[in-house]
Amino acid sequence: MNAQESRDMTARHPSDDDTPHLPAEVREMLSRLGTLNRPEEIPLRINLLERILALLSDAEFPTLRAELHLELGDTLQRNRQGDRRGDAD
Repeated sequence: MNAQESRDMTARHPSDDDTPHLPAEVREMLSRLGTLNRPEEIPLRINLLERILALLSDAEFPTLRAELHLELGDTLQRNRQGDRRGDAD
């Protein structure tokens, strides 16, 4: 996920429109998430995604939480693949 995708993620949530706005802390974390794209930053991405998810409730932000869970799963998968490549060395 790049910085633009992070901004898009916070902007498009039709089912979340009636909920309070995202806390500033979460917006900052999502912005930071968009900058962590290098393979060596995967553990940081995982940690940050888990921290963001812990701050958002399913009731208030169902769509965003679903997207973040998908992103976390994708990131965890990339982390496993990187571990396997390291084992082959």
